[in-house]
Amino acid sequence: KALFLHLSDIEGKMILVDEPELSLHPSWQRKILSVYNGIAINHNCQIILATHSPLLLSEAKEETIRILKFNDEKKTECVIPSARSYGQKASDIMLDIMELESLRAPNIQERLNTLNDMIRKTTFEKEKFNEEISKLEKEIGYDDIDIGFLKIDARNREKVEK
Repeated sequence: KALFLHLSDIEGKMILVDEPELSLHPSWQRKILSVYNGIAINHNCQIILATHSPLLLSEAKEETIRILKFNDEKKTECVIPSARSYGQKASDIMLDIMELESLRAPNIQERLNTLNDMIRKTTFEKEKFNEEISKLEKEIGYDDIDIGFLKIDARNREKVEK
């Protein structure tokens, strides 16, 4: 797409590019915005990119980003993000700008939330907690950071109760 535009007569035109990151390795996704910026400057044109790539958004200045989304009346509205994008981690962009509820698979996040709730309940059922966390460890790994935090919280809960 970029090479085609570079070789085309696009002087003074507005160009719309949908999903420029498709089929690009993540390292190239980080570079593609500067390629399009160079084309826009060299050809004195405006290029508008539509993307779902948090890596591409992490290369964009906040003032250049617009989010199209449905409002409560199911009409499309254009929103300027309140969160920063430029230089941010892709995970933060997915949560803050793209408004994902979690970076985890919903089933796994739900189980982590349940384990957290078990620790916070008035009565802590240590055996049930240990059984459930062991099952989850087998699926996502014993070295998962959230599992580690849950185990620390559970130990602290036990200390408080003693």
